[in-house]
Amino acid sequence: SVDHSNAQTMTHPPPKQSHNPPPGAGPQGRAVGLDLHPDTFPCNAHTTASDALLAGCPILTRCGTSFPARVCASLLTTIGVPELITHSVEEYEALAVRLAHDKASLSGLRRRIEEGRARSPLFDVARFCRNIERAYERMVELSRAGKPPEEIDVRALSSA
Repeated sequence: SVDHSNAQTMTHPPPKQSHNPPPGAGPQGRAVGLDLHPDTFPCNAHTTASDALLAGCPILTRCGTSFPARVCASLLTTIGVPELITHSVEEYEALAVRLAHDKASLSGLRRRIEEGRARSPLFDVARFCRNIERAYERMVELSRAGKPPEEIDVRALSSA
């Protein structure tokens, strides 16, 4: 059995802090002050996970086999912290307890998330816009040529 007596300090802001984000903080403001964002299963956080990562907050997830149970794992892998992905309840609980008692690891994860935001395509809106525009252009080319739809690799279009 896992001792959950310290779980609240891991998942909530300090007692004197409001649970509401400061005015103008935006959606990611909800993750400000959290040491660790516990993810849900079998339907992982989607936009909420992106908001938490944008705020620099580590997310602990359990990965499953369905699309909704893999979203957060994909985000964590893309930003560079795959060690926050677990595959069982036991693994999830053990990592949560370990991280709750290891502020240095949490601090290191926050730093790596911040670094990952800068180099990852996850929050690169300009790259996303260029890639989707190229994909749309390719779709129009195919349609005008009377060709059927095809898989489009935007990375290949980007390097062309």
